[in-house]
Amino acid sequence: MKPPRLVLWLILAILPVASHAQYSARQLTRKIVPQNQTQPNRAPAPAPASPAVAPNSLTAGDSEKAKAAKSEAQRRAVDYQKKRAEEGSGQAQYDLGVRYLKGDGVELNDKLGREWLEKSAKNGFSQAQRKLDELPKLKEPSPSVTPTIPASSPSLAPATTPSSPAPQAKVPTK
Repeated sequence: MKPPRLVLWLILAILPVASHAQYSARQLTRKIVPQNQTQPNRAPAPAPASPAVAPNSLTAGDSEKAKAAKSEAQRRAVDYQKKRAEEGSGQAQYDLGVRYLKGDGVELNDKLGREWLEKSAKNGFSQAQRKLDELPKLKEPSPSVTPTIPASSPSLAPATTPSSPAPQAKVPTK
């Protein structure tokens, strides 16, 4: 029974040493680094007299430079996407197809946009297939549709109109 008493005595001897656990980290920090209770009174900073130009306003030259920089960045992005799309990147093909469909940085061209989306879908890019499913079908004339003849030309117009029935021939009866 002596070993348990020895363990109990060691535990009781260590507990008073750990009594500093009653302080929080903030309280211990305050003891180590004393805080200045009084702050010197500072005079408020003087207001600027009058600003000559608003800091966020752009002049006409600045806005033209910004537009030129934006168009140059867009052109470089399109060139990069074309390069990557030609190399077979499904993401780049999709992005380029969407650009052509929207006319974003390139000339609006539905046919070319669909071609790039189809290439992207063939490469396994599922988002391209969903986009193709969302797009309306292209209106291509089918070979079974005959052109309509305007009614204004009398030589080409039919003898009867669809609303009036064709005249029936009388058949003699016996």
